[in-house]
Amino acid sequence: MPRSTMKEKINPSSNEEELLFDKRIWTIEEVATFLNLSVKTIYNKTSRREIPYRKPKRGGRLYFLPDEILNWIDDGLR
Repeated sequence: MPRSTMKEKINPSSNEEELLFDKRIWTIEEVATFLNLSVKTIYNKTSRREIPYRKPKRGGRLYFLPDEILNWIDDGLR
């Protein structure tokens, strides 16, 4: 599904989300805001491998790719 169509499906008019989609990588806080979930819930989902995420091999912060999050949402709606 094209990104614009998915954005409209989720929330048709949100300036905050428009700014999120200008970014190529999201932080855990941005994913939590986008999904309207707590950061703790996102951490739980990553530890159970329920949500797509990336982590550098040498540790560090988790990060998320917007397209992967949108595909994950889309897959859950099918």
